[in-house]
Amino acid sequence: MSVSPLLKRRLPEVRPMSLTRKQIEAEARRLPPEERVLLAEALILSLDDEAEVERAWATEVRRRLEQLDNGEVETIPADKVLAELEELLE
Repeated sequence: MSVSPLLKRRLPEVRPMSLTRKQIEAEARRLPPEERVLLAEALILSLDDEAEVERAWATEVRRRLEQLDNGEVETIPADKVLAELEELLE
């Protein structure tokens, strides 16, 4: 099916995605560190969806609670952490 030249000019160009996420990641890793930071910030800002952030934090909280419940990690009392921090800062 051919499209008239007039219609072609009015339609946006549709291009299939030529790179996979892994290919894009591989290319991004070749950037200098400063450029990777800027790219990462731009990608994070593009997610600017508060609901998505809330879901991510909820997932992280569940993961951390599971680690505590399974004995994978232990809590450290705040007074001990603060005392160690004071020693480091002296």
